[in-house]
Amino acid sequence: MDSILPSYRDPLFSILLIITLSLIVAVLTYAWGLYRQQQEKSTLRKFLEKFESAECALDTTTMPFDKAIYKPLALLAKAFENSGEYHKAINIYLYLIRHTSNPIDKGDLMERLGQTYLHAGFLERARAIFS
Repeated sequence: MDSILPSYRDPLFSILLIITLSLIVAVLTYAWGLYRQQQEKSTLRKFLEKFESAECALDTTTMPFDKAIYKPLALLAKAFENSGEYHKAINIYLYLIRHTSNPIDKGDLMERLGQTYLHAGFLERARAIFS
């Protein structure tokens, strides 16, 4: 061991070695967390693209998103759901989920979307959201 690390018995060397190993573990953990977060985002996007519908009359692809329109759009989607126009409500919920960054709001919107799918008769889509 003396030929590989000549000063391995030095306490300062041991402290530096522990700090270096701790930093390596911290950086790897941080990188892994970023990777998992990116994977979750891409999984959610793929999931939402699976349910997009071309027959909806509302065009949300070019609509800009602002935090101020979150509540009115959520109320509009709820009104569409109550009036039986489920395809419009589904499109608005998908738009809001795609553009909202708050995980609590996303969870609420996913629950509403699942209920809308259930009311519209899309049982497999509702089951996919709730599972």
